[in-house]
Amino acid sequence: MKNLLVACLAGVALAGCGLPRDPARTTSQVSGGVLKAGLVQGPDVEADRAIILRLARQLDAQAAFQTGEAHQLVAALEKGQIHVIGGGLPAATPFKSHLGLSRPAGRLSGSPEGEKRVLAVRAGENGFLLALDRAIAAETRGRGQ
Repeated sequence: MKNLLVACLAGVALAGCGLPRDPARTTSQVSGGVLKAGLVQGPDVEADRAIILRLARQLDAQAAFQTGEAHQLVAALEKGQIHVIGGGLPAATPFKSHLGLSRPAGRLSGSPEGEKRVLAVRAGENGFLLALDRAIAAETRGRGQ
């Protein structure tokens, strides 16, 4: 009972602090505006496009897509030129120390071990990452995964 009370009080305290935060204000920039997404071409691109479109709807935004190689898109993400990357990033991506990674969005196509697939946002944009995770949950629930 004591642990439950502490957990509840911690949750209320964090909610009052405005957490999670977006230091670069990604959520507020995208809300009611344009969600700029980069897609790495591959077999998972359409599934990740659907997640990004759901995120855009949740934020009352229009989605704008560009395609490119992972290195190019990561550089654009770090500069704030795009807001999210999809298209088959493995959960063990070598870029994980530079990015915020979503919850698993499904299995990575072509991975013999059944590795999980994630999407990426700018590091530290935790409010935006939470919105992305919610979009993934809703989209995967809708596909029966």
